[in-house]
Amino acid sequence: MNSMIKMFQSSQGEKNRFCTALRPHIELMFKMAWVWTQSEEDAEDLVQDVLTRLAEKPEKLHEIDNLRPWLVRVTYNRYVDLYRRDKASPVDIAGLDDEIDCADPHADDIDQVTTKEALDRGLEQLVPEQRDTVILHEIQGCSDKETAAILNVSVGTVKSRLHRAKQKMRDTLLQGTITQVRSC
Repeated sequence: MNSMIKMFQSSQGEKNRFCTALRPHIELMFKMAWVWTQSEEDAEDLVQDVLTRLAEKPEKLHEIDNLRPWLVRVTYNRYVDLYRRDKASPVDIAGLDDEIDCADPHADDIDQVTTKEALDRGLEQLVPEQRDTVILHEIQGCSDKETAAILNVSVGTVKSRLHRAKQKMRDTLLQGTITQVRSC
């Protein structure tokens, strides 16, 4: 917390550079944090933790060529660190979390809701590595290279994961469609 105070006590130019560099990426950081944590509150805490750590070394941001994938990767790495810490904790807080309802209460179009539910089911069937790859590449629009940088894998691994994930999702969606047709 001390670093955040120092950051806001620093010169206006330094604050502006820091904020200007990060502002366009905070929404993506939050979206990815939410995907990993499945909690708005935890996602906010995770992003705040990352930003606080970055405020300690604002000059580090100027050394990074492509800030977007680097920030998502930093956020992901921090999530993994916190996840490992929580798993090692003797206190089980899993029962305290409320389940989040992702359905849009204002959705008038049943087909849209059905499609979203089907896609959610398809994503749930994927292993975490495939799910993260699909979300970064297909939903957030990261390139193969950016996705590889964020996940710290090769571009070939990204392409392989995408191919296998899409195949598995296709099978899951087809299986769900066949089940629905049989029940009619």
